[in-house]
Amino acid sequence: MTKRRGVTGKEQEERNIEKERRENEKKEMERRDKERREKERREKERRERNRREKDKEQEKNENDESDKNIKSEHN
Repeated sequence: MTKRRGVTGKEQEERNIEKERRENEKKEMERRDKERREKERREKERRERNRREKDKEQEKNENDESDKNIKSEHN
C-alpha cells in the first residue's frame, strides 16, 4: 500500500491563490462581456434612432415636395 501524503500549508496556499486567480479571471471576463453587450445595445439604439430621424426627415421632404407640386398645379 502506498501512503498518501497530506497537502502542506504551502501547497494549499498555492492552490488557494490559483483558485482565486481563476475566479478573478472569470469575474473580469463576465465584466468585459457585460460591457460589450451594453455597448452593443447602446450602438443598436443609436442606429435605430438615426434611422427613425432619417425616415422622418425623408417623409418631411416628400411632403414638402408634394405640397410644392400641389401649389404649382393650382397656379
